[in-house]
Amino acid sequence: FLFKQIQQIGVKFSDTLLGSFQDQLPMEYRRTTATEQQLSILVIAFQFPGNASSSAGQASILGDAAKAISRKLREQDSIYVLGPTCFGVILPSLEGPAARALASRIGEGLIDAAGLNARFSYKIDVVNYPLNASSAHQLYEVVSALIPADNSTQGQAAEAFA
Repeated sequence: FLFKQIQQIGVKFSDTLLGSFQDQLPMEYRRTTATEQQLSILVIAFQFPGNASSSAGQASILGDAAKAISRKLREQDSIYVLGPTCFGVILPSLEGPAARALASRIGEGLIDAAGLNARFSYKIDVVNYPLNASSAHQLYEVVSALIPADNSTQGQAAEAFA
């Protein structure tokens, strides 16, 4: 429901289902290892003040946030919905320091999107292969651990990583 509302606002996601993230991550991992490059992932979790607790209000706010994120991404980057209030961004061929710099730029855009009324707060975590994980499965586990408990995908089968 929330994703459909975000879509109606006009945010373009390369893929939108967690299953697609589970499919894309191993593919990007294989490409990364074959070319001996690095792979970074941003996990962006949002929190809302009490006055934005309705799903329609959150969808509008998340739509604005997703637009702010997408404006900072390169063409090869992709954004995914990891949970009701959590996005994931796969950053192929981006090393840790460059990913942290991009996260900082995204953060600046999110501050603008939040506005003076601080419609939301956010946390951006950067995960990098090979710095934070040594396999696709481990990379997925690290990302899953960063998704807030109310957005958690932990416990879902991840056959793509077997």
